[in-house]
Amino acid sequence: MTSLLELNDDVRKVLYSCIVLSILFFYYKLARHPQKSYGLLMILILITSIFLGAAFRLSRLFGYNSRLLHSFMLVLGKFDVLWLTCLALYHYSILRTFKGKFRKFPFKAFILYAVLLCLAISLITSHR
Repeated sequence: MTSLLELNDDVRKVLYSCIVLSILFFYYKLARHPQKSYGLLMILILITSIFLGAAFRLSRLFGYNSRLLHSFMLVLGKFDVLWLTCLALYHYSILRTFKGKFRKFPFKAFILYAVLLCLAISLITSHR
């Protein structure tokens, strides 16, 4: 009879495998999307960090335990939360342009600075 801990590991392996496969399918759909936009790029960055986190967790469940791998998972988790905040600010700025006068928003600069800032904050706060 299997223990509860082994059953929990098996369930997590199946769930993380499903996440990895579904994100690969999502990448396929994004590649076939006819209109490329900055919002799509921001979602792609978020999905990539979620994909890497799930892949690292899956490799950890299959026995590859490393301190560096754990650090990467921690950084990716913090990056996801910060990137969701940036994505919310991005959409808020777009909705504000619909309400008032339309003005050009620096999308490229916003995405670049947001990636660098989120990465820097997640690296600094994960350092022990």
